[in-house]
This record gives sequence, structure tokens and C-alpha cells, in this order.
Amino acid sequence: MNDDFEEKKWVMEKIDDNFRTILHFKEKVDNELKEFSEMEIKKFTDIEKGILSISVFLITLSIGLISISVDWINIETMLYFVFLLGAPVYAIVSIFKYFNRKRLDNVLNQIHKGESKIHYPKGYLLQRSTDLDTHSVDDLRTFFNYLTFVIEPALNIQGYFAVKDIQKSIWVSKNTKKVFRAWEVYYKNHIDDGIKHYEDEQKIYDASVLCKNMSGFPKVLLEVKKGNHPNMENVFK
Repeated sequence: MNDDFEEKKWVMEKIDDNFRTILHFKEKVDNELKEFSEMEIKKFTDIEKGILSISVFLITLSIGLISISVDWINIETMLYFVFLLGAPVYAIVSIFKYFNRKRLDNVLNQIHKGESKIHYPKGYLLQRSTDLDTHSVDDLRTFFNYLTFVIEPALNIQGYFAVKDIQKSIWVSKNTKKVFRAWEVYYKNHIDDGIKHYEDEQKIYDASVLCKNMSGFPKVLLEVKKGNHPNMENVFK
């Protein structure tokens, strides 16, 4: 009896380790995408600074030439020339910067919202673990697999649709689309693996009380298989 209890504790520790691994990986993904987002926005900021620097240089040069009595330089004409060329370019760059930031922030928010759903099964299991006698070792092992191969892939759904949608935008660069295309493939493969695993093991998971109470996760996975964009709040139902 004592051996059985110790084995349950060991499995629970492995499940807890798995939760930490998932959270750590999701945090790493968040940081990578945030860093990429900041680098993309910095490109626009650098262009803005470059335009301002050139404008200031031309105006300063004009004032300097006038101060040494160069007759063909007219400060009003130079200012008009600088404004005519610089202002539209600066405005276009600023508009692209604004919409890029807006769309990149939306991607990061959607990914984070999807990943945050991990706290639901974590809290649920913590609540159920207060009385290990109500669960068999096999049930706990089954939940470990369920967490790894079903719940974790489902956490990628919002991220998948977010990186897929941003590629349709006319405001983001080719480089951004290329990077998010790679993430789209990664998320899709991960989700497809989760769908296949669940379908192969569905009878086992349906027979598990722990897994059955987390049935919202495979439901949203199967919605993706049907070509739908599921509401991730459905994992709570």
C-alpha cells in the first residue's frame, strides 16, 4: 500500500516537472518572438532617425552655405525641398511602423492567451491531488501522457491562427511573413500530432476521470481538424 502511494507521489512529481517544462518552453517562445518583434520595429525606428538626421544635415548645410554668402542657396527653397521629400517618406515609414507594432503585439498577445490556459489543468490537478487515494497510478500516468500529447499541443492553437493571420497583412515586411510562416508550420505540425495522438488513444483517455474532466482540450483540437477556428474559452467547458 505504501509502495503504491510512493509511486503515485513519483508520478505526480513527474507531472509537476512536465508543467514546469511546458511553462519554461512557452516562456522561451514568448521571449524569442518578443525579441524578433522589437528588432522589426527597431528597423523602422532607425529609418525614421535616418530621415531626421539627413533633414537636419541638409538644413544645417544650407545655413552654413548662406553664412558664407553662397548666392545660389536659398534657405526657404531648401527647407521646402527637405520638407517635400522628407515629410512624406517619414510619414509612410511611421505608418508602417505603427501597423507593424499593432499586428506584432496582437500576435504576442494571442500566443500568450493561448499558453495561459496551462494554468487551468495545473490548478485542476493540484485540487485533485489533495486526495491521491481517489486516483490509481495508471490514471495519473494517463494524465501525464494527456498533458504532454493533447493539452500541450492545444495550447498552440491561438498562436497558430495569430501567426497565420498576420501573413495576410499588407503592412508587415517579407521577412516578418517568412519568420511567421515558419512558426505557422511548427504550430500546425504540433497540433496535427496532438490530434492524431488523441484519436489513437481516445478510448484510454475517455476512460480516465482526470482526462475526461479536461475534455475541452481535445475538442478544440478536433475543431482545428475540421478547418474551424475554435474559441479557446471552450477548453473550460
